Amino acid sequence: GRDIMVRIEDTEDRQGFRVQDESTGLSTGRMVQKKSREVRMRTDFPDGSSCCLTEHPKESGGWQDGHFHAVTSEIYVVTAGHLFLVWIEADKEHGRMLEPGSVLTIPPNAPHNVYVFPGTKTIVVQQGGGLDKGTDKFKSQELDAICAALTTEAQMREFAARHP
Repeated sequence: GRDIMVRIEDTEDRQGFRVQDESTGLSTGRMVQKKSREVRMRTDFPDGSSCCLTEHPKESGGWQDGHFHAVTSEIYVVTAGHLFLVWIEADKEHGRMLEPGSVLTIPPNAPHNVYVFPGTKTIVVQQGGGLDKGTDKFKSQELDAICAALTTEAQMREFAARHP
């Protein structure tokens, strides 16, 4: 037999469930983020990698928080709608609008932020893991300041043209 653990979460931030196979370390779950109303279906693998399918609400979009990962790469895939990604790599700013079918990999130690447009659906693969879950995410206030000045889609597309 297998040891399966089911955990129900209802916290200030999110509500949902997670199922974990104790024998393999594989876990999967579905969460609704209360603040943003995003629906996330996520699978975590024993090596620290994960895959998260996210459906963003049709009524609203916005910036997430600027951050970077010390050992984890993030691979963004847009399946519906679009999002705008800003990142800093080798002290150079970059911006790109991602449409359905677009794929972009953000390497470790590259501060990045995402503007998600209403109704966008994404798949984000985190590869590399290696640190305890939740410990490989660090804030980037420098990037938040850059993103705060980008409030319209036209400004984002202009930024992307100047910072490929």
